[in-house]
Amino acid sequence: MSDWILDHPEAARMSAFGFDDDVQLRVSMLVYLDLCEAKGWADVRACGCDELGVIYLTAQEKPDSVIERVVPLPLEYRLSMRKMRDLLANVGPPPNDSKSHRLILAIVESTSTIVYYYLHEGFCPPSETSLSRKIVQPSRKSKKKTNADESAPSAKKRAVQTSTTASEKDSKAT
Repeated sequence: MSDWILDHPEAARMSAFGFDDDVQLRVSMLVYLDLCEAKGWADVRACGCDELGVIYLTAQEKPDSVIERVVPLPLEYRLSMRKMRDLLANVGPPPNDSKSHRLILAIVESTSTIVYYYLHEGFCPPSETSLSRKIVQPSRKSKKKTNADESAPSAKKRAVQTSTTASEKDSKAT
C-alpha cells in the first residue's frame, strides 16, 4: 500500500534536501498541506537548514504580508532552550521587517493535530490588540429585599434569638 503523503510532489522536493528522517518529512508535509489547504497561506515553500538538519517552511499569511518561517516538529521532539536558540539563529535568513527574530513552531501530534507557537528572541511585549482590550468585570447585582425578607429573620438570627431566650429562662430560674 502506497503512502499518499510521501507520493506528493512537494515531498519529493523535501526529500531532495538529503535529511534521512521519515518522521520529519511526514510532519513537514502535514504542516505544508495545512498551511496551503486549510489556512490558505500564500507562497508556501520548503527549505532545508543544513546546520541543524531540519526542514522548515517559508510562507505568507496573506499575499502582501511578511514572510514567516515555520518549523514543523513532531510532538516527541525534545525542545530545549539551546535548541530554540539554535533554531532562531540558523533557520533561514530572517525577513527584513520588525519581526525578523520570530519563528513559528508547528508542533504535530500523531493524530495530525497541529498547534502553532510563536517563538521570539528575547522579551516580546504584548500585541496592540491585546493591550486595547478592556477586561470586563462582571457586575454584582444587589439583591432587592422584599417585605417578606425584612420580616422573616434568617436562620442565624433565629438561632441567636433561641439561645438568648434559653439563657433568659436559665437566669429567671435562679
